[in-house]
Amino acid sequence: MSKSNANPDSGNTSKPDIAANAIYPILARATLFELHANLLDLLGKGLSSREAPKSLVVVGPGSEALPYSEHLEALASLLDGGNLILLDYNKQICDQIPAYLESKGFAGRFRIERSKDEGIIDPGNYQNTILVRQWNIRDGYPLPAASVDAIDMTVSMHHVTQYTSDIHNLFMHAKNALKTGAILHLGEGDVDMKYSERKIKKFAHDVLTTGMRGVMVSDSRYADFSPRKWQVGEKDAEAMIHVNSNGMVSIHHADIGMVSSHLAKSGYKQMHITDTAVVLPLIDHSIEEDFQEMIAPVRAYYNGISELCLQRLDPVYHEQFVEALSKERSDAERGIVEFYSPPSTLCDALIKTGFIIDEERHTANGPFVNILAINQE
Repeated sequence: MSKSNANPDSGNTSKPDIAANAIYPILARATLFELHANLLDLLGKGLSSREAPKSLVVVGPGSEALPYSEHLEALASLLDGGNLILLDYNKQICDQIPAYLESKGFAGRFRIERSKDEGIIDPGNYQNTILVRQWNIRDGYPLPAASVDAIDMTVSMHHVTQYTSDIHNLFMHAKNALKTGAILHLGEGDVDMKYSERKIKKFAHDVLTTGMRGVMVSDSRYADFSPRKWQVGEKDAEAMIHVNSNGMVSIHHADIGMVSSHLAKSGYKQMHITDTAVVLPLIDHSIEEDFQEMIAPVRAYYNGISELCLQRLDPVYHEQFVEALSKERSDAERGIVEFYSPPSTLCDALIKTGFIIDEERHTANGPFVNILAINQE
């Protein structure tokens, strides 16, 4: 289950965003109830000693801004005259949020604003306001330094980047926006789906062992962005490895026969050879390591979600649920969506960024984890 925070300039992505699907809030209520309860509890704990008014930023809130839209009085008490700033990459979601919050009675307690200004939001200029902004946090937050009391990233962090190396920068962006002693909450899947990153690096290593001087890697799994490129080996690249948005890898070199023969000896199974390239799946079900390190964890994660949904979801939604989850699971198995990092990776990155881990809660219902961190500077 996921909410996304990708391209700020487009309401549509190359892969359908389940968070924009009408079924998403229904599935979220059936699966994320404990994650959401922990979120509200941890926010209350982290904000209780903060001076009023308090401002909270939510990354990837979804069209119904769950769970906040179901706890008006608790939210008003939590913010104590402060502001709720909702940032989502998806224009459709941003357009839907204000009307939904008004239908839930929020207009009686808050001023609700759909902000289309791309400038900086200074929470000090607002009070009792909900601001909705289409935004991508890859480039930071549209906020002054040290201006907010809390940032919540619940089931959104794993969409922002495929790469572990980016996590530190994402946390630095959050740290910059947070006041000293303010809190960062992460709510994520309790699973490691970063194997696809390791597999791409293995492709580069194995191609280099043919004796080449250098390899250029290009990753286009996020088709809405320019391909991510980097050099492996010496400066002059003799081969190109390209990963497309469908999880297929093409390796280009002057001697395709030599490359394909070397890869076959290195244990690669499925290969299609053309005059100019070797084409392989990024994640190959027939390779044991791929199965154990990627496919098995993905299936276990979605089996946990499926069990929750079938227990708690109204049967009228079962067909839609199966269709939506099956598509997301298939894409996750191919390494093209849902780039979850294990909790240990997130906590290590938080500590290295200067946060203190206040609490880590693993849910009893479903494969999820809540992490509360405090900005100590």
